[in-house]
Amino acid sequence: MIEQDFDMAFVAELVLREKRIQQNHRRIIADHKWFARRPGTLFRGLPLSEFAPAPLRDSFYRIA
Repeated sequence: MIEQDFDMAFVAELVLREKRIQQNHRRIIADHKWFARRPGTLFRGLPLSEFAPAPLRDSFYRIA
């Protein structure tokens, strides 16, 4: 169940790292922020926490 299995602290740490990298390496087309842009780590964590058999921390970096 996603309400119980979603590790918010783990995903928040990854999101902060991803956003920091995006701010440091901005492309010219990324000068204007789009409304409600969400980091990819958030959208990777949501289905993994719902459907992966292992905890999110274990299954996040697993490829297969």
